[in-house]
Amino acid sequence: MLFRFIYKKKEENGNTKTYILGIPVNAKTNRGTFIKYSYLFSIFQLWAYDYKVEYYLFKIKVYQKFLMEKYLIENQRKQDVIMDILNNKLELIKNEIIIKNNAKVKTLIQCQQLHKETFGIYKNSFKGKDVVLVASGPTAKFHKAKDDVIYVGVNNACLLDNVKLDYLFCQDFYMNEEKKNAIVNYRKGFCQKFFGRIPDLRYENCLKSNEAKHVRRCPKKLIIEANAKEYYIQDEYENSFALDIEKEPLTPSGIVFSAMQFILHAHPKRIYLVGCDCSSGFFYKSDITFDVTYQINTWKRVKKYMEHLYPDIEVISLNPVGLRGLFRDEYSENYLESLSEEERSCISV
Repeated sequence: MLFRFIYKKKEENGNTKTYILGIPVNAKTNRGTFIKYSYLFSIFQLWAYDYKVEYYLFKIKVYQKFLMEKYLIENQRKQDVIMDILNNKLELIKNEIIIKNNAKVKTLIQCQQLHKETFGIYKNSFKGKDVVLVASGPTAKFHKAKDDVIYVGVNNACLLDNVKLDYLFCQDFYMNEEKKNAIVNYRKGFCQKFFGRIPDLRYENCLKSNEAKHVRRCPKKLIIEANAKEYYIQDEYENSFALDIEKEPLTPSGIVFSAMQFILHAHPKRIYLVGCDCSSGFFYKSDITFDVTYQINTWKRVKKYMEHLYPDIEVISLNPVGLRGLFRDEYSENYLESLSEEERSCISV
């Protein structure tokens, strides 16, 4: 007990105090950014930082010393750690780029042979003819079939009773079994189907995307049953159109644009757009709906693309909604009758 009265050391939360005869003679206090050492009733103090030491007498700083060598060593260590992290990151990025480029090259090589077989016979085959491109927007149900025209549809446009499609495109097989069977068995022997191949890299990107996570590949069984021709779409969401679809993948911007590229390749005189509403919903009831207003910008790019490469082809929007004013607009009586007075006043007929 006598010894403890003469000398006592108290420790708490990493801080220490030393007492002699009950009088505090020194203390060590951790202040987070520095450690403070106090001696003789705090008459003399030493503040130790990482790279400097400050000396205080009666709480007045009287001297400081920089530990430059320690600073340089620690700074170099930190730089080495950062460089190691950056080098590892760069190596990962380089490997990812190599993998992606290899995937693109693989798709392009396979595309060269496949697209020649799929699209080669259709080059300029629609010359002098009119084509109707039918999407699944709500206004498609108002279309009245035209005579002596070629009908190209996408996805569930085959469910329409008012048209008979000659060609049908489909690349995202997210629909239920009933609709898949309807596509496969639609006008066998009279309607040529085209089913898109989704390469691995693009498919992975789709599953990671909120906008495209619904995308599913077409089972081989359906391709065989439908006697469908296949084509590639690009691996990633790249905003480009194929200059020659016999040699390049089609744009992944949407199935309607795959069909549009095919039609341009066949080079008709005139293209009518039906059900390309660029709004939301379908002409049929569905548990899944999409807001496709984003396609308006892609259609604007299509127009510029055509102005350069296909200025001789006229495009007419039938009962347009989102595309109003972009191409030449035409409206059917039954569609106008379905609109309210206010809606009709917004349309220049």
